[in-house]
Amino acid sequence: MGMSVLPRGRPAAVLLLGALVLVSPGVRAAESARHFDIPAEPLAAALDEFARQADVTLLFSSTLAARARTAGVHGDLTVNAALSRLLRGTALGFRQVSPSAIAIIEPSGPAAA
Repeated sequence: MGMSVLPRGRPAAVLLLGALVLVSPGVRAAESARHFDIPAEPLAAALDEFARQADVTLLFSSTLAARARTAGVHGDLTVNAALSRLLRGTALGFRQVSPSAIAIIEPSGPAAA
C-alpha cells in the first residue's frame, strides 16, 4: 500500500512543475537575457530562427516578412531588445500578445510617423 502512494503523488508533482514551466518562460523571456546568433538574411527566415532561439511564438504575415531583410542580431539580449534590433530598418514593429507570443505588426497612422 505504501508503494502505491508514491506513484500517485509523483505525477501530481511533475504536473505542477510542468505547469510552472509553461507559465514561467514567457514571463522571464522578456526580462532575462538570452544569446542570439541570427545572421543578415531575409526577414521571414530570421523570424523563424528568432522564435526558436527566444523560445516564443511569433505571429506574422508572410507577405509582410517577404518584403524585408534584416541585418541580424548577435549577443546576449532580452527578447524585446533582440527583436527590436532584428526589425530595425524594416518599418515593422511588434506587440506582446501573451507571455509567450509576440505579433509582428506594420505600424500605421500618425503614431507610426
